[in-house]
Amino acid sequence: MFYSDPLFGIIILVSIIALAALIDYWRNRYKDKQKERSLKNLAKSYEFVGLTQGVEEFLALSHNPIPTLQFIANAYIQSGNTQEAIKIYLSILENLKHTKESAKSRIEILQNLGTAYYTAGFLQRAKNIFLEILKNYPKNPQVLIYLLKTYESLNEYKNAINALECIEEIYDSEMSATMAQERFFNAISLNKAYLSTLLLINHHAMQLSTKIQKLNDIKAKEPRLEKIILQYFKDVNRSLFWEEIEKSKRIAGMIDILWHFERESVPLDSITNPQILDVYRAKGWINDNQSCKIFALENMRILKQYSHIQVDLDFEYRCHSCKHIFPFENARCSNCGELLNTDVLCKIRNIADEASYPLL
Repeated sequence: MFYSDPLFGIIILVSIIALAALIDYWRNRYKDKQKERSLKNLAKSYEFVGLTQGVEEFLALSHNPIPTLQFIANAYIQSGNTQEAIKIYLSILENLKHTKESAKSRIEILQNLGTAYYTAGFLQRAKNIFLEILKNYPKNPQVLIYLLKTYESLNEYKNAINALECIEEIYDSEMSATMAQERFFNAISLNKAYLSTLLLINHHAMQLSTKIQKLNDIKAKEPRLEKIILQYFKDVNRSLFWEEIEKSKRIAGMIDILWHFERESVPLDSITNPQILDVYRAKGWINDNQSCKIFALENMRILKQYSHIQVDLDFEYRCHSCKHIFPFENARCSNCGELLNTDVLCKIRNIADEASYPLL
């Protein structure tokens, strides 16, 4: 009779619910502790010996020191002194109290630290930090973007594609159908094609004929990848390179590749593309008094034909978006991150002033 009492059943039900709630509470608390411990251990693994001078005192005396220290660290990064910025971030992490309220600040500082390591070229350290942040807070598109760039720099193209797909999934669920969304997904498509191209080029187990076919398919769908693919053809199959570049409508962006050929490697008798022929008129290999359409090439042609001054062409690369100029070409602008948006600049150089100095 005692066990059939309805009140006893209610007490049992309430007890089960209370027990489930208590277990869930302790489970969540344990997970939070695990997150905190893993982030703390990560920060300690990259600790410098000692703190940056003055940072410890400022952290102890100031009521809200983190924004000021972040500003100073960012100023160091802008001036190129990334090492000092890293020391500041590590100092903040070492002295930041491990509370639930400080978790957001800790993640922000870790993200800044990972970015600083990436900027300084410590790619493996940056990768470890980004992965640790994402393990605890997976839906962070800014961290995913930096992880994507880090994977790309480490030649881990498959992982980079996976990171890109995560970014696509996050933004796909958040963005409305606008022009901004269309531009974003065009950029995603270009990045995916670019990373797939690099993955193919570095897939050494694949047969060359299969690889060439797939690269030609990518080139047909995304012409902006033509230069990277033709550069690969130049290295593995010279006759295929000349066959494909003859069809190109982007010769102005590939003058640097054409310029650095040795004369015996250029089939002048079979080339019909007028823009390619202009390059070799400028080098003085074709003497037919026909002018070149590009200003720098025309100047080179005239100097080669009518002057005794020894000249050559140098090349610089300007990002079409941010206008920064670099001495070497990168597919992705190291300043603004824009992909495959580089203009090739030709500079005439007087080589008579060059001198050869002994090493000893």
